[in-house]
Amino acid sequence: MKLGNFTVRALLPLVVFGAVAGAVQAAPATPPMSDTHVAYEVKRGDKLEALVARYMDGPDALDLIAKLNQVRNVSKLDVGRQLWFPRDRMRHEAVSARVTQLSCKQAQLILGESARALQEDDTLGQDSVLRIPAGCYASLAIQGGSKVGLPSGATVKLKVLRRNALEASPEVQIELLNGRVDLEVEKRGQKDAPFLVRTPTSVAGVRGTSFKVGFDEKSRQTQVEVQRGVVGARGLNENNELRVGAGQGLTISADGRSQAIETLPVLPRVLGLDALAAQWQVQWQRSDSVQRLHIERAAQANEAQWSAQDLPAEQPFVLTELGGYAVFFKLQAMTAGGLSSDRYDVALCKGIQRADEPGRPRCHVRFDLESLNEVHLRLTRQEGGSAVTVIDAPVQSRQAVVRGLLQGHYQWTLRAKREDGSPATWEGDFELIVGTVKE
Repeated sequence: MKLGNFTVRALLPLVVFGAVAGAVQAAPATPPMSDTHVAYEVKRGDKLEALVARYMDGPDALDLIAKLNQVRNVSKLDVGRQLWFPRDRMRHEAVSARVTQLSCKQAQLILGESARALQEDDTLGQDSVLRIPAGCYASLAIQGGSKVGLPSGATVKLKVLRRNALEASPEVQIELLNGRVDLEVEKRGQKDAPFLVRTPTSVAGVRGTSFKVGFDEKSRQTQVEVQRGVVGARGLNENNELRVGAGQGLTISADGRSQAIETLPVLPRVLGLDALAAQWQVQWQRSDSVQRLHIERAAQANEAQWSAQDLPAEQPFVLTELGGYAVFFKLQAMTAGGLSSDRYDVALCKGIQRADEPGRPRCHVRFDLESLNEVHLRLTRQEGGSAVTVIDAPVQSRQAVVRGLLQGHYQWTLRAKREDGSPATWEGDFELIVGTVKE
């Protein structure tokens, strides 16, 4: 299948294995890429026929490997010789992914022609398709240590989940059909398999890097955003790679042309709340490259469904209703090319003044505990580099309301049992901004 007009790969050495044996002919003029082939270094006593029988599938495998590596005498290999084995013909065992977090009940798992609701703790295999609806979030842990975040609106296929005998980590290929994926790939060395994210017009590869890939099925643009490490990127019709470093991003247009590398937009932190007649105007930090602000909103800290909207950067961000209960927002700054900042979690409220505490406005926050049993809530506030406990106790009601919080940064953890008795844990954080009416 043709995969479009864009490729991205981590700028790391090709995979090389072992030590090697025998006398060799000339190596291939152009070594294959490590995402499609595995390299093996011949050790003393190795025979090509035995290596092929151990690692390859198919009756024509010996001829295939001999031709690929230009081996004219299959009974004699030089120690130290590097051989290449095509990944798609190697023997593999299956590995799996597990759903570690799911914020809604509407996400779908599709296997072939059948579909069902995705559930936390589901074990997923190769060819699983996941559809995450708007306002929902899911995360996966892949066998071997990597983590995949699936934000609102993502559709992905776990195209390849497998391990071969020559590489320490599993080979992973994720097809991103729409939306975005957030990735934390465990550090991988020379004896590890590649971790790839493909879109209909791109392929991105990484070893031990934190990065994001986005694809818009309407515009057919791809975005690559790097938080840690360095990624090499190019359109498939381009000859030269561009190096995208930490804190940078690159947009590839639908025609396969790389745009200029950009610095990722700054986090859209809320700087203040101004009371204007019957509404509040949110002042937020932005840079010149930001074209729009992506806003997701909910009334409770652990809301399952968040409403979403995009706001032009030049348009005022106003709230018509703001009371003593905090409203929660997830904010991302977006460039014209679709590059995004990290997500900023903030809670906004109109401050409640206590007569005995002038100048120290407070507000209340809510947690949804519907359909949960044996709930335990822990909420802490950051003060001077340490966490101060606000609440750490069981909750009996269907909704938890923590009253009288001061402005600051909070972290929360919910532990509970679902209706079926299975245990679950949810975590989050937010910055609480308390607005006050100026006299």
